[in-house]
Amino acid sequence: MVWRKGWLIYLCFATFIEIFSITGGMSLDKVDRQLLSMLQKDGTLSLNELAEAVNLTTTPCWKRLKKLEESGIIKQRVALLDPEQLGLSFIAFVMVIPI
Repeated sequence: MVWRKGWLIYLCFATFIEIFSITGGMSLDKVDRQLLSMLQKDGTLSLNELAEAVNLTTTPCWKRLKKLEESGIIKQRVALLDPEQLGLSFIAFVMVIPI
């Protein structure tokens, strides 16, 4: 595979534009990305655990999380359930079209 400087610059610029537009102009630093990564892996982590992992005290960590929620980057916190444990044998996808 051959890489050309123009392609690499284009890819970096395209990625920047995508991130910039996704975040609504908000720039994500290393700590924000670490917090997001940790929450994606385990949404039950406490504020203390998150703050300790990114070397912050709880107040600045909470402010960052609040900013990520208010900007829409964190949309919601959910629990993924195991259908078999709940006794659900199948899942049906239904689309209703008005006549």
